[in-house]
Amino acid sequence: MTLPYPANTGPGNQGTDKLTVPAGAIVVGANYKYGVDPGSMLDPGSRRVTAYDVGAGCTVASGLTVNAQYDYVLSNSDRPETAATGSPDDKAHVIVLRTVLAF
Repeated sequence: MTLPYPANTGPGNQGTDKLTVPAGAIVVGANYKYGVDPGSMLDPGSRRVTAYDVGAGCTVASGLTVNAQYDYVLSNSDRPETAATGSPDDKAHVIVLRTVLAF
């Protein structure tokens, strides 16, 4: 990424200073989320969801980043299990792979 006016130049001068991101920069992150829905008079039974996320991203080249993320989601409910609807409790494993190209 080129700065519009590098520190040692003004708008009338041509500068050669550039802001670059070195290849191989790695970012790692984690997240925890918890939510509760108490239900309502028409749809009784409280519902809870818990999500755990971990991910990493690596700058392959200036303007090109690849990311990988894993999410584990667990939902629990006080609602009854019925033959028609099955269990209201559930869990999920989600894997997200993405490439970000900035230009």
